[in-house]
Amino acid sequence: MFPILFQSGSFIVYSYVFMIALSFTVAILVITKSAAQNKLPVNRLVDYFVFNFLIMLLGARLLFVVTHLEFYSKFPERIIRIWEGGFATWGGLLFAMAFSIFYFKKHKLPPLKVLDVASPAFSISQAIAKIGCFGAGCCYGIPFRGPFSFSFSFSFSFNSRVVPEGLRGIPLFPMQLVESLFSFILFVFLWRYLRTKKFDGEVFSIYVLIYSIGRVFLDLLRGDRAPIFGSENFITLNQALFSFTAVVGIIMYTRLHRRSVNASDIV
Repeated sequence: MFPILFQSGSFIVYSYVFMIALSFTVAILVITKSAAQNKLPVNRLVDYFVFNFLIMLLGARLLFVVTHLEFYSKFPERIIRIWEGGFATWGGLLFAMAFSIFYFKKHKLPPLKVLDVASPAFSISQAIAKIGCFGAGCCYGIPFRGPFSFSFSFSFSFNSRVVPEGLRGIPLFPMQLVESLFSFILFVFLWRYLRTKKFDGEVFSIYVLIYSIGRVFLDLLRGDRAPIFGSENFITLNQALFSFTAVVGIIMYTRLHRRSVNASDIV
């Protein structure tokens, strides 16, 4: 992999940090344009995304550290080394949800409309960040000897910690790149759909539904799967949680659509 994107003497640009920064920059551009098109206060939404992004990173990092406590208790100085990768999606989501509720209430913003506008930005940031995962070596795939397979180098210490000894040096499925492509296609779809949405919350509920279903199936190809109860016959905790959010997405879409239809009938 390419954990170091560029190096000149002691100056090092880590690929993971670079891609996270790039994902943030692109997402800001996306949400700025979509906010203006949907007549929402651009400054408020940019502030929301900036703070939400930082809080999401904090939550994701904290959960990752907690779930790898055995390692970080031995090497606590590596907790802040985010360039090595290591973020847990659900930690970020929980922190982001709590902050969003607080921010929307404080600034009296329409939650569903804001989430619709933010959904494409969320998706494109995930697409770019996953390329950073590919560089750092986290979120690796299952053994795979087909096209586009790759193997991890022994030279990067983070890889040797995350990838089990039995998977080092052998071809793996390009999980990170597939997830990146999935999120990018979802971004294009959401960006186009935003222009024709019929009710507030429609785009966000579709985003939650499609992303959740995608993650349920894509996690089957991850090499770092940790099935519930330790048996390969069980789904992972991630798959269970994303199955739940897929149901939430269906319920959200159904109720909001029904409310929209009833409102139009009254008018």
